Amino acid sequence: MRVKIPLFAFLFISFFSCNKTEDPINPKPIDEDDKNPELTISGFTDIIETTIVVSIGIVDDSTVETKVVHNGEEIATSAEKQFNVSINPYTIPVGSTDFIVTAKDAMGNEISETHTVEIKHLLMTYEYDASEKFTGQTNWVFFNSHEKTELAALELEAGVHKIYTDEVILENSVYFSAVRNTFIEGDDSYKNLFVQTYEIPLGDTRSSKIYYESAPWENTVDVQLNGVPFVNGRSQYVATGPNYATRGFDGDNSSTILNISYETAEPIYIRTNSQGSTPFDGKKENYFYTKILPMEGNNTMVVESDAFVNAENNKKIDIPVHDAGTFRVIRYGSISEQDFMDSKLHTIYNVSEASDNPRDYVDLPIISDMDSYSSDISYSRNGVSFSIHAVEDLSLNTEMPDWTVGGKVNDTIFELTANNPEVDLYTIFYNNQDITPDYSRSHRLRWNYIVSVDSSGLKKIPRLPLPEALVIEMNAPIYESTNEMEWSSTLAVNYDKYKTHNEYLEYSVFNRNIAPNNKFTRTQMSFRNPDYSSKSAKEYSDEFSKMHW
Repeated sequence: MRVKIPLFAFLFISFFSCNKTEDPINPKPIDEDDKNPELTISGFTDIIETTIVVSIGIVDDSTVETKVVHNGEEIATSAEKQFNVSINPYTIPVGSTDFIVTAKDAMGNEISETHTVEIKHLLMTYEYDASEKFTGQTNWVFFNSHEKTELAALELEAGVHKIYTDEVILENSVYFSAVRNTFIEGDDSYKNLFVQTYEIPLGDTRSSKIYYESAPWENTVDVQLNGVPFVNGRSQYVATGPNYATRGFDGDNSSTILNISYETAEPIYIRTNSQGSTPFDGKKENYFYTKILPMEGNNTMVVESDAFVNAENNKKIDIPVHDAGTFRVIRYGSISEQDFMDSKLHTIYNVSEASDNPRDYVDLPIISDMDSYSSDISYSRNGVSFSIHAVEDLSLNTEMPDWTVGGKVNDTIFELTANNPEVDLYTIFYNNQDITPDYSRSHRLRWNYIVSVDSSGLKKIPRLPLPEALVIEMNAPIYESTNEMEWSSTLAVNYDKYKTHNEYLEYSVFNRNIAPNNKFTRTQMSFRNPDYSSKSAKEYSDEFSKMHW
């Protein structure tokens, strides 16, 4: 088999032989044959807008040489009688073009087919549901090449959008940006633009998200806790769950009243409040809870103080050395595995550390009638923030990983260096704002770049401009240029569910392979810019030091 790739190579050619024992074409005496080879071609379509595979088959008694020609250039040559050619339209100018397939046997008999197609460049099929657009908000998407060329920009409306570009694209990916513009109708003093950018493959489909309006919980109950003093306007207990929440507190020196709204008559867990009249230290001897079952139509309940008990079991978590006042933990529980899968989670434990009272350990409660748990733990040390979301206690490792992050940043590019094999993605955070002291003007621009790093440990991320149409809509100086945006921090994230960056894109961009946050363990570290002070990013063009713990 011979494969010829022209200098302007725009096709990746793969051949799959059906007969690996055929001899190459050799001059030899054969019986006279004036019958043309039989040629079968499948895969060509009238319009080629994403990469396709064309299958070519030849039937002939002798050896055959087949050529595929485009614009006068041989793009493939094969002596096989069955092979495939992959055609990438993005490197071909848009419009009508011909592909000619010619098969010639050893006797010089020849057959040729011409396939005329229209070339288009599909960037993405974007499904957008009406429920994704909220009051006081517009949503845009835009695309850029690796050289920062604007390929397309679109303000989204409900429907299915096939987004194209006329530009030739030589890479296998582009930068895709999703935009949320939040504003107050008729008030130009408040503008808030949030942009999130990903590097994505070409021609994929983004499925819509459907949001359902939830009706407000119509039921309320005032729960009087006898023997629980209401001190300094703070309640010692609180209740938060999948379909209930504490809306207010009241009381006196002898009792506390919790005003709880709820959806249906299901169990409500009342537990120690981390911000109660007595600060909660997270220790098992100071944690109490009780369970009540409200009855629709009954607006009052009474609970005696001795109904509150300690958790039946606990898991001790040692807290690594950290900056005082930065430790936080919140723990969720579900009554059944199905409730856990349906995200019906009760908040059963919450600790916020005071700067003058650092923790060295906490006891996570294990309640007898709960089946599954997830916990969020976070703290900071020397300017680096760590957090973990763990589905099961066995995966709850609170030690800060030995990850390193470094790079260079200026007003055109961010050069990220990070050789951490277990990290799935990095997010580069930029910010800019124009806010007057009296808040008569509040214009903000936040931009996150979400990227992966290959085995080289190096990734160059261009700083993109906003599309012209969006700049016109925003109509404020802060949005006219992104050069003044300041790098604020870099986030490194490892998911146990997603093993590659492409798997993460399936979830985060294309809305496939979705798992709610409580279904998997996530570990992350945030490295902040120590010089972050609302200055221009171009003032930080020198390499910043690698940070690791």
